[in-house]
Amino acid sequence: MTETQRRVGLLDVVDGALSSPTSNQSVYLDGAAWSEALQLRSELAKTKSMDTGLRSETPRIQAELDQCESRLKESELKFTFRQLPRLEAEELADQHPATEDDMPWNPDTYPQALIAAACISVTGLYSADGVTVEEVNGLWERLGQKQTDDLFRAAWNVQLEAPKPFWYAATEPIRDSEPNSTSVTE
Repeated sequence: MTETQRRVGLLDVVDGALSSPTSNQSVYLDGAAWSEALQLRSELAKTKSMDTGLRSETPRIQAELDQCESRLKESELKFTFRQLPRLEAEELADQHPATEDDMPWNPDTYPQALIAAACISVTGLYSADGVTVEEVNGLWERLGQKQTDDLFRAAWNVQLEAPKPFWYAATEPIRDSEPNSTSVTE
């Protein structure tokens, strides 16, 4: 076999077909609109479940909620995270060793490093291909606890996802069905 007739190997096939799982997480910078939206959603749920006398408020509340959600959308930063290859993820954790016995990594530095390493894009109010650790540290200083927790949780959870083969969804009814005479038994 000559060099030009190179054999296609297993890793060539894997590299050509491999697609890492991704996850999205939005951060809304307009805190007042966020609070107002929560309140309006609660009011809307109450009016829809109450007597018909209160249901007359539903259109007004829905219109206010629509306006509020429009303001929220204008302040959105949508982060997209990818699953890191196993060796890259392990190296990242090794770069941020635990400072406490019950933690697998440093809780003061690893979350920001994971977000920066796993983020492949930010869209919305600001757009970029990924973020730097310095930018994530700046977010940590400016955002609230819930927002930073949500970002880390999204970056972390996508690391735990197993890619599903293309045929997985098509077999769901079969996997969820009761065994019968045509089922394969183990």
